[in-house]
Amino acid sequence: MGLIGRCVKPFIAVALLALLQACATTRHEGPLFTEAPAPAAGEALVYVYRGHAPPYYFSPAISFDAVKVVDLANKGYAHVYVKPGEYTIRSEWPAIAAAPKLAAQFAFAGGQTYFLRLGGGMEFGSKFQVTTTRSSLFNIPAAVGRQEIAECMLVRPEVERIQ
Repeated sequence: MGLIGRCVKPFIAVALLALLQACATTRHEGPLFTEAPAPAAGEALVYVYRGHAPPYYFSPAISFDAVKVVDLANKGYAHVYVKPGEYTIRSEWPAIAAAPKLAAQFAFAGGQTYFLRLGGGMEFGSKFQVTTTRSSLFNIPAAVGRQEIAECMLVRPEVERIQ
């Protein structure tokens, strides 16, 4: 195999992978966003949503402290009720996604509703065909969160309350 063959095959493989990644989306079905019941006394309601965050095909596991809440599909959301306090929220993508793990601290007060947006991005390098991904998790103002989450579909959480 010549030099050109050795260079072209990896390039074609990376190009096909990039094309598949760009076109893929996690398939799931669920109702579009509807308000969850208000939190009980002494609890907070937390929505976690992912409007459009690559890598699209994969669903990261979202956990509050050590409790897994949901595998969050693209254009999906879940809600959970929590006791007031500070939590470490983690986003862990499957290894094949090559996306970074994320951990962030959030504090929640009883009787309040919060919107946490999982974001991210993907950039394709040109010189050595290196792909980089990034993840983010932000507490979004309720008015903005309600607008952004409106197009997301419910992904049933594994737990509804964290004690």
